[in-house]
Amino acid sequence: MEFYNQESNCVFCTSYALYKAQQKILYENEGAYAFLSYKPSNFGHSMIVVKPHIISLRELQSPAVNLFFNAIENTYYALKKIITESPQKIMNFYQNLLIDPPEQESVECAQLQIKKGVPLTSPKGFNWGMNYGYKAGQRVAHLHIHLFPRYNGLGIATAMRKHLN
Repeated sequence: MEFYNQESNCVFCTSYALYKAQQKILYENEGAYAFLSYKPSNFGHSMIVVKPHIISLRELQSPAVNLFFNAIENTYYALKKIITESPQKIMNFYQNLLIDPPEQESVECAQLQIKKGVPLTSPKGFNWGMNYGYKAGQRVAHLHIHLFPRYNGLGIATAMRKHLN
């Protein structure tokens, strides 16, 4: 599968090449790529994005469905390894957001993660989260899913609380 259907005004379509060049890709396969969120809700919050510019799950056809779910699982393992073996990489990412933020909210989110520091324990679990529609919190019209490491039992509803209104 090739990387097709890119939209020039889509942040996920245009960010892929930049993230690849900057070595910010946590995991990728032919149909999807993953990176640390530039508006982290918690330490290690990541996003998995389908490579073709599509908006809904309905548009995702086989084998892209398998590649997307494969990327979710493999991002989980890649992220768990980074958090366990070299969490400073994630902290460096947040510190760089203070220097070159894609948007102002990135600075606020990064400052909060830096203030909290590196978690003292490894994740106890992970949540996936997909916002589908603007009222559900989806701000980029490109199919993607969030991956949230959980350290102290904090659930997905709490992480997404800012999008409830």
